[in-house]
Amino acid sequence: MTRTSFILIIATIILVLSACHNAEKKQQLAKIDSLMAILDSTDSNLEKMNIDTVRKKYSAFQETNKRIIVHYHEYRNDENWKYMCAFQEVRKAFKVMVNKHNSYEQELKISREQLDNLKHDVDKRLLDEKEFKDYFAIESKSVHDLTFQINRQVSQVLQQYANFDTVHPYLLKLLETYPKDDRPAEKK
Repeated sequence: MTRTSFILIIATIILVLSACHNAEKKQQLAKIDSLMAILDSTDSNLEKMNIDTVRKKYSAFQETNKRIIVHYHEYRNDENWKYMCAFQEVRKAFKVMVNKHNSYEQELKISREQLDNLKHDVDKRLLDEKEFKDYFAIESKSVHDLTFQINRQVSQVLQQYANFDTVHPYLLKLLETYPKDDRPAEKK
């Protein structure tokens, strides 16, 4: 075999191996991009909810609840009880979202940065296949856990919007029947 033939065979082998490695790299980058798309969708879902509206409704809930509690025992009957119980369901969804919204945004940002770092490592060929699979599995679990938690909370808040908008006006009308000084009525 001549020296030129040997060099041609080596060059062909290198070219074939390089093509295989590029296909693997593209596949890995596509997997990372799919997780990025999930994060983008979750971020969009979180933004659609409008945290200012949640804060406003939660504040109204707290104010109304303080006033209801003062005269709660005097006005407790079967009809009012349904509304009071439904109104209390609003609290948890709104409170959790108000308290965790910033951390949800931060966690989305951190997950995105982690995926960007993984993408960089794949792009620069710093990881072998096993290392990629291990890191990808960790990031995939993290993204799916985070998006499940955020999307579930957003869904609960949106469900409670309807509950709040139905029950709050009823309770405000009920409060109009309370004494104006917000002190419990005298027991007879």
